[in-house]
Amino acid sequence: MRRDLTINAMAQDADGKIIDPFGGQRDLAAGILRHVSPAFAEDPVRILRAARFAARYGFEIAEEP
Repeated sequence: MRRDLTINAMAQDADGKIIDPFGGQRDLAAGILRHVSPAFAEDPVRILRAARFAARYGFEIAEEP
């Protein structure tokens, strides 16, 4: 799966069940943007996208572990 953020890695199956392999629902409820792959290193424009999400929707960017 090539997703950048936990909140963008969620899906819904045909029965309406949420598929959330990285805890995106938890992060969405908490207002946290957390990356899930090396996509930011591969495509630096994603960093700007995360910053825009944070500014527009009041999210905080998770600290690196």
